[in-house]
Amino acid sequence: MLLPNPTSGLPSRYVIQDGRLYEMQVAAAEGIRSWFVGDTIHSDGSLYMITPLDPIFMFIPILEIVRQQTSGSAGRFMVVDDIFESDQYTSLRHLAQLHNIEKLLAQICEVR
Repeated sequence: MLLPNPTSGLPSRYVIQDGRLYEMQVAAAEGIRSWFVGDTIHSDGSLYMITPLDPIFMFIPILEIVRQQTSGSAGRFMVVDDIFESDQYTSLRHLAQLHNIEKLLAQICEVR
């Protein structure tokens, strides 16, 4: 799924497996390369790396945007499902399915 990268804001690929978040990166092969996997040859020489990612790093920029802080207001409270709604990144809604989502959010914001 495509989500905004917490550092750059650019679309990046992520995977949710068993309630945990992983970042997926692809190291494209230069030239023609192949891999032996089991008894087969895969002609795509790209290397796909999936690494665990602490969801808190994803939440911080999202919360900054959705809380709608102004000079006269510290922001607003929202239900979890509404925090992860976006027209630009429809995959954000999957973040609400992470294990211990409220416990994770409580580490960086007030939860009621």
